[in-house]
Amino acid sequence: MFDLKIAVIIPVYNEEGKIGKVVKEIDRSLVDRVIVVDDGSTDNTKEEAKQSDAIIISHKKNKGIGGAVRSGFARALSNDAEILVIMAGDGQSDPKELKKLVEPILIGNADFVISSRLLGNYQSMPLTRYIGNKIFTLIINLLTRRRFTDVLSGYRALTRVVAKKLTITVKGYGLESEMLIKAAYHGFIIKEIPIKTIYEKNTSKMIPLVSWSQIFITQILTYLKIIKNRRKNKNTK
Repeated sequence: MFDLKIAVIIPVYNEEGKIGKVVKEIDRSLVDRVIVVDDGSTDNTKEEAKQSDAIIISHKKNKGIGGAVRSGFARALSNDAEILVIMAGDGQSDPKELKKLVEPILIGNADFVISSRLLGNYQSMPLTRYIGNKIFTLIINLLTRRRFTDVLSGYRALTRVVAKKLTITVKGYGLESEMLIKAAYHGFIIKEIPIKTIYEKNTSKMIPLVSWSQIFITQILTYLKIIKNRRKNKNTK
């Protein structure tokens, strides 16, 4: 067990046949709590998660990944978690990589850690995802003046301070971008680590054009809000 309390948050929607395996593969000697947020699933995801000895949060209606992560953050913070990890419930995040993900925070080298598929073995990444990732990573690099390689990776770890500072407003696939842009704006130390990602047929629920438009709009609106706040704060001084 690490000295700091770690909570793993897993937002899920219709992941029957996968979520149980994901939770069971998490090394419970490393974490204090595993929180599964069932975002209005219509299959047996909730029942399967209950059998895996995790804390279950249930949404009666689907609130999107943003709403699911907000609920997970609230529970983790109320339980005094010091490091929060977001992990996919569909098997794309390898639980065995968790220790490597939180290590930069544990040794004081980062406040926010993003797993980068582009720094690891990304040959299995579908071409549409690879292209989309490159485009949106370039946009965020321009907006934040930082150099990231994989801004859309959902497998990430952050400190309690970062989690409390970030206000999540989006519901859909813009979550990762919103978190990253806001964390950069607040000056947090953000690190990337290489990971492997597992891709299987019918794993992703993303619809490229729809999802990409959500991500792009989120990136631009988040940046514009930050610029507006900066000007407002400057004028009040």
